Amino acid sequence: MQYILAVLILGSTACFVGTIAADPKVFYAVDVAPPLSVFDARCLNISGYSTVFLRVYPKYDWLERFGCESIWNAEKAGLGVEIFMLLYPPTLQDSQQQFNALYDGLKRCKTSFSRFWLAVTSPSTWYFDIHRNIAFIEQVIAQARNHQMDVGIYTTEREWYKITGGFRFFLSTPPIWYWSNCCQPDEIAISFKDFRPFAAWKTPAVKQLRKAFPVCGLIVNRDVYFTPINRTFAELAQQNNASFVGVTNFL
Repeated sequence: MQYILAVLILGSTACFVGTIAADPKVFYAVDVAPPLSVFDARCLNISGYSTVFLRVYPKYDWLERFGCESIWNAEKAGLGVEIFMLLYPPTLQDSQQQFNALYDGLKRCKTSFSRFWLAVTSPSTWYFDIHRNIAFIEQVIAQARNHQMDVGIYTTEREWYKITGGFRFFLSTPPIWYWSNCCQPDEIAISFKDFRPFAAWKTPAVKQLRKAFPVCGLIVNRDVYFTPINRTFAELAQQNNASFVGVTNFL
């Protein structure tokens, strides 16, 4: 009996490691690779996190094998779910193929998404030719919009300039999710004060403020935002006079 009680206490303690103070003006999130169990998702919710960004690879059947259950578990736990698309090293021929793998995988998950975040990071995995990189990014965004899906960009100023040369001529500027250096004081870390406007972006939507952060028995990246993500996309679409924002119904 004492052993069982000890296990329960330890399990409860693990769940609340990384619990954050409630602040109605701040939304906290994590980005994490599947799998995500129901227990872990509920622990994140209890610990004060609003949203989980799930890292997804655009490969045939990958979502069915690894991602769908994590999406369902997060939704069951009351978390918002954002899809974070990590690309394979691109070629001009496979931008459509990679988007289709993501889109078809989400359909097989039988869930609804109106957007995803495209990772433009790790310059060594991209072309040396920035024009080919820009073309790849534009093609993925165009494919998404053809399917009534919106796109956000995950990048940093340094990576964006290395990969695209600072491209800024979007038909409709996507929201940006950026990451910052670790170990900042809370006043800076839990804010957008360290963001410097670059390329097409004047203000960010989401900030990754901590990498490899332990919470709920998981190692996650920790994120913060201040406006509900749905509202951010809708407001940007209105400003840009864009009509592509919508809900893709996979049910």
